[in-house]
Amino acid sequence: MHKIFASIDLGSHTARLLIARQSIDSHNISPLFRKREYVRLAEDFGRVEDRLLTPDAMDRAVGVMSGFSLMIRHFGVDHTVAVATGVVRESKNADQLLNRILKNSGIVVHVVSGEREALLSRLGAVRSLKIPEVSYLVFDLGGGSTEFIRRTGDGMDVRSVPLGAVGLSKKHGRTDPLVHTEIAAINSETDRFLQQTRLHAISRERFIGTGGTVVTLAAMIHGIPFDQIVPEKINGLSLRLEEIEEVFHEMNAISLAERMQRYRLEPERAGVILAGSLIVIRIMRHLEARTLLVSMSDLLEGILFDFLEGEQHD
Repeated sequence: MHKIFASIDLGSHTARLLIARQSIDSHNISPLFRKREYVRLAEDFGRVEDRLLTPDAMDRAVGVMSGFSLMIRHFGVDHTVAVATGVVRESKNADQLLNRILKNSGIVVHVVSGEREALLSRLGAVRSLKIPEVSYLVFDLGGGSTEFIRRTGDGMDVRSVPLGAVGLSKKHGRTDPLVHTEIAAINSETDRFLQQTRLHAISRERFIGTGGTVVTLAAMIHGIPFDQIVPEKINGLSLRLEEIEEVFHEMNAISLAERMQRYRLEPERAGVILAGSLIVIRIMRHLEARTLLVSMSDLLEGILFDFLEGEQHD
């Protein structure tokens, strides 16, 4: 009988769970269950000099992880791999949160570096999309950070920057819809971080995007109902820069309540989708990409692919 595995991504904005069965060939997985909950760790992260997770934020995360542990037991999971990313990686009191999660749920959560997160996200996206190991760039836009990994003939180039949809929404999005000065501030800060990555455009390079903002944009532009968002329907969709710019202007012309109703967005996603869309637009412009290949498969799948590869070598 093939084993059942679980992967967890405890991020800045959401916590996600994937439970999957090992496929017949032992190198792939068959998803059994997915769950996403909003933990909003970045929302109350505090001032830059503090870098502390608040008690309320930790309570949310502990509650969500305890719920995940119930599903893990329900499915009889043989092995669980849980990682923390984003603001947990940056926080000074991360150990307090991880100890509380372990005590309340029994789940051991490992904080991973930005480079490690990028490599795992790349593995999940590229293998799921069956992308040849040639020239491509994958970016994973999260709530508190963005990871970039580029594959060329010279190998892998990995970058991680503290650029996220929640972080910039909180810092610059004081009104909703965004006014001109707020849009300019988000664009300026995004451009500054992108300059720091020292990534440049490469012609005919496959350009792949992952993360909640990218997946939400794909569902909106391709007319996929939000209760039907699964990798089988999202993976491999393409988005044009002009389409993303158009939907951003449509969303920013209406109120938050209208945006939630028209696009069937959850409140937590509706509140950060404007800043997230601007970040995607600036990334595409910086790298001179006119189209974007979407992958909903990312870190969660990459964690399990990596674990299976490790088992094969044991």
